[in-house]
Amino acid sequence: IMEPLAASTRRSLEILKRASSVVSILLSVFSIYLIRKHSARATSTSYKTLLMGVVVTAQFNDFYLETLFEPVFLFPFPCIYTEGLLYRRFDVETTTTLAAWIQVMNAMTFPYMFCVIYRNQ
Repeated sequence: IMEPLAASTRRSLEILKRASSVVSILLSVFSIYLIRKHSARATSTSYKTLLMGVVVTAQFNDFYLETLFEPVFLFPFPCIYTEGLLYRRFDVETTTTLAAWIQVMNAMTFPYMFCVIYRNQ
């Protein structure tokens, strides 16, 4: 039987989640800076662009998952309940947000795929 979390525990988890989001954004910005300014001269501009695409799509996926969607993983039925901003503010159904998350994850495959193809030519 599951019990609801205490208010202090829930607040601590929210603070931890927001702090990890800030750290993730800062690391992504730093990664883009390193890719643009300090990568090897032999690295082509198109490959740098692909690498930045990987970083940006991964960051967007994190933002969507942590802020907009916020699924509640309940075994054995994951993602049937959501607490995200899309649900709280705009009353978007869980199935719609889940489908959008799947599309965001699919969009992440393209920069990875192009990076692999580019490096293996």
